[in-house]
Amino acid sequence: MKKIVALAVSGGIDSAIAAYILQKMGYEVVGVHFQFWTWENDISSLEKSRRILIDDISEKIGFRIETIKQEKYFKKTIVNKFLSELSNGQTPNPCVRCNQFVKFKLLKDFAEKENIFIIATGHYARVEFMHGGNYKLIKGIDPEKDQSYVLCNLNQELLSRIIFPLGETYKKDNIDLGKNLGLKIIGFSESQDLCFVNSNHYKQFISESIPNSIKPGDIVDNSEKILGQHKGLAYYTIGQRKGIRVSAKEPYYVISKDFIRNRLIVGHMDELGRDQMVVNYLNWINKQPEMPFTCDVKIRYRSSYIRCSIERASKNTIRVTLSQKLRDITPGQYAVFYSGDEVLGGGKISGKKQ
Repeated sequence: MKKIVALAVSGGIDSAIAAYILQKMGYEVVGVHFQFWTWENDISSLEKSRRILIDDISEKIGFRIETIKQEKYFKKTIVNKFLSELSNGQTPNPCVRCNQFVKFKLLKDFAEKENIFIIATGHYARVEFMHGGNYKLIKGIDPEKDQSYVLCNLNQELLSRIIFPLGETYKKDNIDLGKNLGLKIIGFSESQDLCFVNSNHYKQFISESIPNSIKPGDIVDNSEKILGQHKGLAYYTIGQRKGIRVSAKEPYYVISKDFIRNRLIVGHMDELGRDQMVVNYLNWINKQPEMPFTCDVKIRYRSSYIRCSIERASKNTIRVTLSQKLRDITPGQYAVFYSGDEVLGGGKISGKKQ
């Protein structure tokens, strides 16, 4: 009798190839597509495209895919939280939060309803069983596609049930395989940064969703000299260069945001960056390391790994000292810690000053 696995299906190439690989591994695949909330200006085109792709995947790979609507839960848990943090001067990362509180929770709930223990997704990551009985979260072997960063909030209970079929594969090979299978997804572009709003409509979405937070204010330098006017702090992020619109011999970058006085603080390249940050809302995947300790850290999904030392700042907060200055340490984003290929855990970068 075949083992059954519940697979989250987004409608993209990755979940399609994940299903194909799982079948080759001998599993019976039961797919589930969660239909999430999308901003009204984008909903019709996005969902129509996803529906075409999901039907094509189901037919070409040969397995059942159930669609479950979760618009209200997604909007409440992810979109509203995103807008709240944005209103409070942070630059949130909804993908990390979504994996923790939405995607894997709903996938687990679906599996249990279907009496299925094993769950799977199309993430490029790996799970390794340890002799002591716990599980490690490991980077995917494709350095260009590794998605372990956005999985930093997984726990032992979930890792004991998860299969990541793409962890030992390369994206380019999966695209070639998709072409050989005749999948329609090959003709579509990769998913965007935010799944609930098209990047071309981002500013309109923000201005309509949190209009009270979009207030013009002063652009100042570190000496508090007024250089110009910004259009609303929510439109800017740390390290940003484009869109500041202040004339100078050297370009200005966003250094920080003064939410209390509604000021955008800018400076030149030599003023940008710092080598310390405070991180809270921590999740350690296996066990909390003894402190102080050293490891590698990433502060964005696409950023490089930087060596750092970690010490406790308070009961639920750590202080991270970096081996070099980073220009885009941004409150609301996640710092994810690595020992070699293993993900130790991660937490949210705090706005607390050093």
